[in-house]
Amino acid sequence: MKIKSNPEWDEKSNQDKRLSILGIILAFTVLILAALQMSGVVRNTSVIFVPLMGLLMLVQSMQMWKTRRVVAILCIIAAVFLFLCSMLFALAL
Repeated sequence: MKIKSNPEWDEKSNQDKRLSILGIILAFTVLILAALQMSGVVRNTSVIFVPLMGLLMLVQSMQMWKTRRVVAILCIIAAVFLFLCSMLFALAL
């Protein structure tokens, strides 16, 4: 079984490049908000960064759809779970 490798930056389409940049921005945003939450600087940032994590999972599933379809489907399932958890968490507040 041959595993497809990720294409180099020059080989990627414009859509894949945009998804990569969006994924990097979302990842840094989630990290910053999580660090602010854990340090106690800002309260209840989890209402914001948990849905952003779900969005990041959806972006990653779109990136992996061509090369690793099973992993992409698992990312979609995890994203749906994150969205449901964030909705339940928001309703509990």
